[in-house]
Amino acid sequence: MAEKEVKLKDGSHIFLREAVSDDIDRLTGFYASLSDEVLNYSLPPYNRARVERFLSGLGRDIIVLALDHENVVGHLQVFVSLSPRLKGVGELLIYLHQDYLNKGLGTHMMAFALDLSKKKGMHRVSLQVVRDNTRAVHLYEKMGFALEGILKDSYFGVDGCYHDMLQMAKIFD
Repeated sequence: MAEKEVKLKDGSHIFLREAVSDDIDRLTGFYASLSDEVLNYSLPPYNRARVERFLSGLGRDIIVLALDHENVVGHLQVFVSLSPRLKGVGELLIYLHQDYLNKGLGTHMMAFALDLSKKKGMHRVSLQVVRDNTRAVHLYEKMGFALEGILKDSYFGVDGCYHDMLQMAKIFD
């Protein structure tokens, strides 16, 4: 199991590691603790059933947790395709607890997960992000993701309006 300790901009230390089946309660608690701001660009619900589906990919998907002591403060997952025609292709999601935003945690988690992805033979990791989520878009660009397209009016926000989504991907050499 890959693991790493990282130092955030505020000097705190966070432990990154791959998820294990015993993490279901920690991860469920993490999603229950997220603020409306963090979930503004999400696709809820993030309940125990969804967390169980996330963890059903153990051994196939790349699932990284950020822990502050025993508490999950970040979750990143690369859902790896099962189709032979999509070999080495995955779709990424990342969530950070509101108390850990703007501290460098997203950058550390992305670097850790992308390194794991490359080591595990991934060829391409893609994602979709709401265009208005500028903090996330900046992180993805910084990590080498390129814009591939715009999905016009494809996300119905909590504001009752449709928003564009960006299709982005990183291809490993």
